Amino acid sequence: ASNHEIYFYPYHNVNLYELVAQRSKAFNKVDVTLWLTNFSAAAHGLVANNSYLMPNPNTFPIKSGHSASDDYTILCVGRFTDYIKRVDRILHCFSVVSKRIPAARLILVGKCSRTTPFMPADDRTVDDLIKELHIDENKIEFVGEVNNVEEYYAKASVLLLTSNNEGFGMVVNEAACYGVPTVCMKIPGLEDLIINDKTGYIVDQDDIESLSSSVEKLLQNEN
Repeated sequence: ASNHEIYFYPYHNVNLYELVAQRSKAFNKVDVTLWLTNFSAAAHGLVANNSYLMPNPNTFPIKSGHSASDDYTILCVGRFTDYIKRVDRILHCFSVVSKRIPAARLILVGKCSRTTPFMPADDRTVDDLIKELHIDENKIEFVGEVNNVEEYYAKASVLLLTSNNEGFGMVVNEAACYGVPTVCMKIPGLEDLIINDKTGYIVDQDDIESLSSSVEKLLQNEN
């Protein structure tokens, strides 16, 4: 059996609580359960003896160098119609960074609706938040879904990941293939992919100031 999410994902949503017992019952019937990160494999290993690690394979070519453009590009890749990806954090972070580094620009690759509410129990839209934060729309590009995401990785200066949780974080691995470091919120398991302060930065959930400062460090440091 393979579980393609973080171990505690069903605990995050009251509507999924009943799946916890069902999953446990199912996993007890198999010889092997596969998990994407050491964290999840270890968590399942506390209640079962059939837990094994099998990360997502890398499918991108690994480039020997990185030729990021000098326009301070912050890249986000994901399905931003899903609240878990926290497009609001992306915009809050960029509003801070763009004030300190006016040349910075933000590119979002993936589904994103600008005119529908992005958060449960909140009527604000992406466009509403852009106006609220006084962000220059000319500095943001909503690309949508593409078949050539590698071209965006190749031009990026930093990958920004602001999710509440991730099963693995494939975008971190993909960006790294192009020499692009990641700044992300602290999510159990991502330490498999990011060595903090060496291959990227990991900051506490909802710490927008540290998130912004980390992005700025990478934009201003060519090395």
